[in-house]
This record gives sequence, structure tokens and C-alpha cells, in this order.
Amino acid sequence: MDQTAVYFECKSKTIVAKKGAKSVCARDSGCDAKRCTIVVTVAADGTKLPPFFIFKGQPGKITEQAIIKEGIIGCCQPNGWFDETVYQKWIDAILEPYVRGIDDAFLLLDHYKVHKMRQFVAACNAIGV
Repeated sequence: MDQTAVYFECKSKTIVAKKGAKSVCARDSGCDAKRCTIVVTVAADGTKLPPFFIFKGQPGKITEQAIIKEGIIGCCQPNGWFDETVYQKWIDAILEPYVRGIDDAFLLLDHYKVHKMRQFVAACNAIGV
């Protein structure tokens, strides 16, 4: 399991135009900082678990209600980050349903500070991981 940012618009310095064109019209939103965080989880057998999206916004407010209504598995966090307010939602939505009934499940993580928090480790242990 790991997290990464997904930008809504990636500005490019490369364009495609007809050879010899004197000018090329390109449009963008003017902002390349809009993003969300995606939590990707892959099992040792290659099974890809559903992605978990974290959007910038207030938990329980209109943005979070909209993503849930659309069937997106995820939540909102004020900065759009995976933190101590989000990990339990990820465990409940993604990890716990997959490991239910598995006796020897383990989770391979990097050294991100949330992954080393006592509460995160205890929450994983509580579901047998």
C-alpha cells in the first residue's frame, strides 16, 4: 500500500502542431496545483484492491457527500492527505474487507510517519494484520 498525488491537470511544455505552423493555440485552466491523493493497494498475489481517493475538503461536507454519492471510495481531508483522520476510513473500506478470513495477512509500508503511528498499527492488528 502506498499513496501518491494525482494532479487534475498536468501542464506540458510539449505541443502537437502541423509542421511549419506559425502559431499554436493551447488552453489550460491556469492552475496545475489541483490534486487529490490516491491510496493504491496491491496484494502479493497481484490482486489490485479498489483505489481509495482523498480529496481536499471538509469531512462530512458537500464534497465528501458528492464523492460517496458517485460511488467513489474515499473521503475528504482539509489538505487532501492520508493522515490519522483518514487511515481508519481506508482500513474499514479497503483493507478489512480483503483480509477478512485470512490468517496470515501482513501489510508492507514505507516510513511515512502515519504508517508508524501506534494507533495505525493497533488498528491493523485489530483486524488481524
